[in-house]
Amino acid sequence: MNCLQTWHVMTKQKITTTMARQVLADLERDCIRIIKMDDIKQIVCTTFGISEADLKSSRRSRNVSQPRMLAMFLARKLTQAAYSEIGDFFGGRNHSTVMFAEKKVRQWLKNQDSIRVALQDWSTEEIIESLEQQLLAS
Repeated sequence: MNCLQTWHVMTKQKITTTMARQVLADLERDCIRIIKMDDIKQIVCTTFGISEADLKSSRRSRNVSQPRMLAMFLARKLTQAAYSEIGDFFGGRNHSTVMFAEKKVRQWLKNQDSIRVALQDWSTEEIIESLEQQLLAS
């Protein structure tokens, strides 16, 4: 509760269920374990049913590019890695590619876009939350 109250005082924004989950998820993430980019790669590949080679490939098909962008977004959010380090890890990409991926995922979140996972559409928020929970549990 103190974290939520502090957040409310600092941002002057109303506390919503979504924001409470975000603040508490951030707190939980900071307290529980250190997540590595390799962990993110494995969870994303398993969840989306793609190979690690595909995730790092230059393929642009949606079934590969969306998981790759989500993985880069999560790497930026959940690790201390720099853009260039994340780009190198995910197939030798440029730092600007990682910045674009981060911007694109934020746009998906804002627009409440859906992503296809195992023949089912998930909201971007749901899939990110699911991936984060898997990472924290592993």
